[in-house]
Amino acid sequence: PLPRRHATLADAFAAVAASRRYFLLWNFSAVGTITVFWSSPILGLGKEAPVWLARCYMVVVSALLGWSLTKLPEWTTWAVLIALAFWDVLAVGCASGPLRKMVDLAQERDEPIPGLIYPGEGIQLGLGDFIFYSMLVGRAAMSGTAAFVCCTIAVLSGLGGTLALLALTRHALPALPISIAFGVIAYFGARYVLEPTIMEFATHLVFPL
Repeated sequence: PLPRRHATLADAFAAVAASRRYFLLWNFSAVGTITVFWSSPILGLGKEAPVWLARCYMVVVSALLGWSLTKLPEWTTWAVLIALAFWDVLAVGCASGPLRKMVDLAQERDEPIPGLIYPGEGIQLGLGDFIFYSMLVGRAAMSGTAAFVCCTIAVLSGLGGTLALLALTRHALPALPISIAFGVIAYFGARYVLEPTIMEFATHLVFPL
């Protein structure tokens, strides 16, 4: 055991570190919340909000939430992602879907949807889209570099395909189905086909490590 003086100092340093973490977390949460809800009726700070700061905050929060969701069991993660892709089709793709109605109502009133919609340039993505993109890529990163790279490319490709369809249809589209479908295919292809193939080649010194 540590001497009493050293134990006291260790407790003091631990308390200071915990206080600093809480202070940083509080400031991050407070500033981010004010930024996201800048123009809402609750705050009423005007229509001109620091958009770049809101974007950065929402991306960071999405990444943190996605990372925390990777703590779920592996097959639960993939089941949740696939189920959410189907839900996104119903909620956004169908004319009577709740998210579709919310977006249409906001457009009719010319009002933002703070905290739920990422303020892009000419396009609007739901905050949940970033969360589940991060969840998929984070789960892939836990399996290896090959799966991480393949899933990242797949998600970006799916997003690009969705944006291309958006330019053609000119109405709200679900952003999850294509990216998640590509990501799931890329993950299982990388893990159960690409990685074993690479290891087989390495074993036979085709690609010496």
